[in-house]
Order: sequence, then C-alpha cells, then structure tokens
Amino acid sequence: MAKKDLYINYDIEGTFWGEPGALSKIKNELSKESLTADDELHVIINTYGGEIFEAISIRDYFNSLPCKKSITVSGICASAGTEILLAFEKENRNITKGSFVMFHPAMSGVYGNRHDMQKVVSLLEKLDNEFIENYKKNLIVDVPNLEELIKNEWWLNADDFVKHFGGNLIEGKKEITNKIKINNTMFKETMAKFEKLKNGGSNKRPFNVEKFKNALK
Repeated sequence: MAKKDLYINYDIEGTFWGEPGALSKIKNELSKESLTADDELHVIINTYGGEIFEAISIRDYFNSLPCKKSITVSGICASAGTEILLAFEKENRNITKGSFVMFHPAMSGVYGNRHDMQKVVSLLEKLDNEFIENYKKNLIVDVPNLEELIKNEWWLNADDFVKHFGGNLIEGKKEITNKIKINNTMFKETMAKFEKLKNGGSNKRPFNVEKFKNALK
C-alpha cells in the first residue's frame, strides 16, 4: 500500500492562454502514481479559491479515484476551495489549529448590456442555491441563519469548522510541517536559493541557513 501526499497550495485556476489549470497540475502529478484501491491519497490544501467550475472538476476527479482519500486544511481553504474540501467524507477531513475556512456567495464580473448582466445574475443565483444545499447537507449542527452568514462571508476557525462540519482537529504541528519540508517544491527551491546566496560576497551579516532550518523543526 502506497501513500501519496498532494499539495494544493495555489489558486484554483482554469486553463488560460495555454497555461495549464489546477486540474491539469493535479492530474500530471498523480499520473505517475497509478493509485489503486489499496493506496491512500492525502490532499493538503491551502488556497484562497478561484474558478468554481475548475474546483468542481477537481472535486469530481478526486471522487473518481479508486484509492482511499483524506484532506487536511493547512492555512486557509476559502471560496471555490471549499467545494473540494466538502467532497471528502466527514471522517476524512482534517484541519490544523490556526487554519481557517471561508464560505461566500458566488462572484463574477461582467461586461455588456443589461441582458448579459441578467444572465450572469441568473447563473450566480443558481450557483448560490447549489452551494447552500451542499453546505446544509454537510452540516452536523443546524445553522438557522446560514444564508445570512454566507452572504456576509462566513469565516470559521479550526474549532468552528469541526463543530459545524465534523472532521478532525490537528493540534500538533509536526505531522504536517515535517511533510511540507520534505514534499513542498516551493520550500525546496527557497532553501536552494538560501544555500546559493549564503556568504555570497555580502558585507552584511551572513544568513544562517542551519539556524533557519532548525527553527522549522
């Protein structure tokens, strides 16, 4: 049995001007794995959201995978990112202490005449209705003013999220941060730059790379 950690630490963007979208990035990374029913996929998400239809496609892609699946919010999961988060079973959702989840109504921009604008308003209303039904289905406690909360942006800290949507609160930081140090490409690239710049002819106080590494343990 293999366990794969997948980091979504970027905006949920669709394909634009030939640049691969978020779903393409995810598929490309997982294409090397050949996950089976005996394997486990652990998604660590830290995103402010993005394009809702791209998020829906990512949700459906994860649901199509035969392996066991879990997700951890490490930082923030907001806007379209919540569509991915709530696709996972309650018992397989985790959130680290200090992290946040944010829900808000569908948003869009439009240019055109009043008919164009009316079409966008109609679509946004349909999306909001879908979102509200999904949130109600996932809630484990009754929230009578749910629509009003969503309308004004509903921010939940880790304790609030577990209280309202279930899942597991991770209070110890080592489990997630250790994996980030090993797997996060951005971290590796940053450390490589620090190594390259260390004592690189600067007359300023040299950067202590080992001290920086130890601080993250």
